Amino acid sequence: MSNGQTPVIDTPVTPPTLVRDLDAARWDAFVLDHPHGHLLQRWAWGELKGQFGWEPFRIAVTNGPLIAAAQVLIRRFYGLSGAYGPRGPLWSGDERLDQYLL
Repeated sequence: MSNGQTPVIDTPVTPPTLVRDLDAARWDAFVLDHPHGHLLQRWAWGELKGQFGWEPFRIAVTNGPLIAAAQVLIRRFYGLSGAYGPRGPLWSGDERLDQYLL
């Protein structure tokens, strides 16, 4: 462009979606690649905690690749439920996308 500005190109962007149907390999690859990824967000940690009464609940935001994710461990006590996300969520850094995890 002659005015020195970068032209804006309108390209279709796949809208992000929230998914729960994930596999261990894809999950762990995301956790390992994320700058704040932690052992306690790994698939195997959720499975291990599952042997001690916790239910792993994994949720991610995606538009192809995973963008943000959280592993939340849930445990029921006397009709009540407690939940925590050890060393998570793994935020994308984009507030609009991270809202999908809330």
